[in-house]
Amino acid sequence: MSEPPRVHWEQVFMSGQPLDHWLATLPGSVCFASVNMRIDGTWKVNLTPKGRGLKVIPIYSQPYRTREKAMAHVERWAQYHWRKVPPAEPKPGRMGW
Repeated sequence: MSEPPRVHWEQVFMSGQPLDHWLATLPGSVCFASVNMRIDGTWKVNLTPKGRGLKVIPIYSQPYRTREKAMAHVERWAQYHWRKVPPAEPKPGRMGW
């Protein structure tokens, strides 16, 4: 039985400024989750196991008090469901990844 891969976190930036929004990927996969701060200061998890897109309905969790707890939720989910996350595809017109 192979080990689940480690979740890679990337913070979202807008106009060079970091946002309270983080994207989760697995090595060679599409983005399958995001964690972002809500207006009330709590953190929300959005799971999109088939990849992010306009036609994808995210699975939401209850709010968490800290970003670390929200990220831990995503990492626990990935331990059990990482095989469901599709591989990333190269963008058209670009060589490689």
